[in-house]
Amino acid sequence: MASKLAEDLRIDPRLKEVFGGLNVTATGDVASREDLLAEETTEAGKARAAAFAAMLNSFDNETIAPSAGLRISTERVVSDPDGNLINIQFIRPDNSARVPCVYYVHGGGMTF
Repeated sequence: MASKLAEDLRIDPRLKEVFGGLNVTATGDVASREDLLAEETTEAGKARAAAFAAMLNSFDNETIAPSAGLRISTERVVSDPDGNLINIQFIRPDNSARVPCVYYVHGGGMTF
């Protein structure tokens, strides 16, 4: 059975190739933050985190995300009042043309 992602005509075929076969299931609620942290710090939890990081790193290549013709910079901002360091990455054509802006905040990792 194909996933909803694989069937969605709006999704870039490169994303479908990577994620289309995944069968993602909801994890549900946890009893407490402490229980979640205890599970994630087990060897199995650390292995899941390492596998996820390796998967994300494998996408960072010129075939999947070509950078030719782009100017990429990272700005660091300190939030107020808590003083957290926030990295904001700017990706734009490598010219001085005035172009529309897409403000993208990815919160997917916050579901885990």
